[in-house]
Amino acid sequence: MVVEIQPGWASGTSTLQNMLASGGKVFFLAKAPGGGEVLYASDGTAAGTVMIPQFQGFSSPYSNMAADLNGLALLSLDSELWRSDGTVAGTYKVTQVNPSGSSGIARLFVHAGLAYFKADDGVHGAELWRSDGTPSGTNLLADIRPGPMSSSAQAIGVLGQAAFLQATDGVTGIELWSVQLNQSPVADAGPDAELAEGALANLDGSASSDPDQDALTYVWRDSEDLFLGDAATLSLSLANGVHDITLTVSDGQATASDTVRVTVGNTRPIVVTVASFEDGLGSVDIDQPPGVCEGVAGGSASCASDATFESIVTLTATPSPLSVFTGWSGACSGSLPTCSVTMSGAKSVTATFHGPQTLTIQVASVENGIGTVSGWVNDVGGVSSAPFNCDGLAGSTASCTVQARVGSEVFIDMFSGPLSVLDGVVGCSSQTNSPVHSYCSTPLTILDDATVSATFRGPQTLTIQVASVENGIGTVSGW
Repeated sequence: MVVEIQPGWASGTSTLQNMLASGGKVFFLAKAPGGGEVLYASDGTAAGTVMIPQFQGFSSPYSNMAADLNGLALLSLDSELWRSDGTVAGTYKVTQVNPSGSSGIARLFVHAGLAYFKADDGVHGAELWRSDGTPSGTNLLADIRPGPMSSSAQAIGVLGQAAFLQATDGVTGIELWSVQLNQSPVADAGPDAELAEGALANLDGSASSDPDQDALTYVWRDSEDLFLGDAATLSLSLANGVHDITLTVSDGQATASDTVRVTVGNTRPIVVTVASFEDGLGSVDIDQPPGVCEGVAGGSASCASDATFESIVTLTATPSPLSVFTGWSGACSGSLPTCSVTMSGAKSVTATFHGPQTLTIQVASVENGIGTVSGWVNDVGGVSSAPFNCDGLAGSTASCTVQARVGSEVFIDMFSGPLSVLDGVVGCSSQTNSPVHSYCSTPLTILDDATVSATFRGPQTLTIQVASVENGIGTVSGW
């Protein structure tokens, strides 16, 4: 047993009716000790089973008196339409369909987020109604039998944009009918706006539309749900700050909403981020308000400030030594070092700096050959660095590294040592200038880490043998 609704033997009369699972809870009606019925909600535990005292009356004897509507319980209680989220505060009557008597809510059926049911408003008789769980979204769907007589309409199902139901028009008996469903309107509150202090906010919802060409009504409310107006267009003064204003349109049966953001004030925030790629370093100078945003190697740094509304902020990217500025993103684009941002609203800009790349020079020795690889870096912008030299070692391989900016060019020469020759180059195409001097025929452009290997071969031994037969003598000479 989950819970004892009525203690003792009296629980035998605690009949449970119209059970419904909705929103993670089970809803049911139980007979009250004093007669009538009380609504309960339970999460499946004794502690989580609560009585909801707003309703104490009688449910309808018919089936299909409760339905799950988008996680809410929609209930026919005392022939009226109620909704509940399983809490006392969240349980209330949706609307009084018949203001002068019983509404006769029955035969609840849910499809695509809308509930269909039979109701009598005291004017049209018992006809087919529809509800989205709100008072304004609860409307008569079709008057099959015009006048105060009932058609006894009961929804069977929905196919496409048509509801199929059983009903009578008073001429024929109860037959199969179809009713074209109303299509929800489309709300359009207009584009977000940026305004200076004291300027009027002109809100325009006239782009809202209804697929069925039904006339629309308009309601504007702020983020605190304060009513602002009920016309398609609205002009009003707003305090400095950010205002989210919601437009709700209704075609009399369904509603739709859209929110527009209006920012008011004489300044707008700008956030500058300095991003590092492969340990690139750099900074961004900001002209107003004046400041410098310094980068962090291997990470990113962000700087926030407020600039005058509609002013132009100039940003200048400056790379650190051996780093290169690779471009802007966000409110700026391109790779020029200077960028201008018009402060028509909040802006965000990122400058990315690419760190130095490593050129590895390897000098290999074959048969004790020796040699030297030297060169210089022609930096981005045509500035040459100090020359570098990597001397080989007889019988082993020497390795040297050079740091260079992305995009720079490296000029490389190979010099053979005494009695050694260049035996091969990997990493560039080499050209021989003299027996002891070769070079890379084209400069090496640094885009990523790179390696150039030069192999030098050592001297070879020529053995001269002078042999004597029958005491013959002679001399072998050469050059």
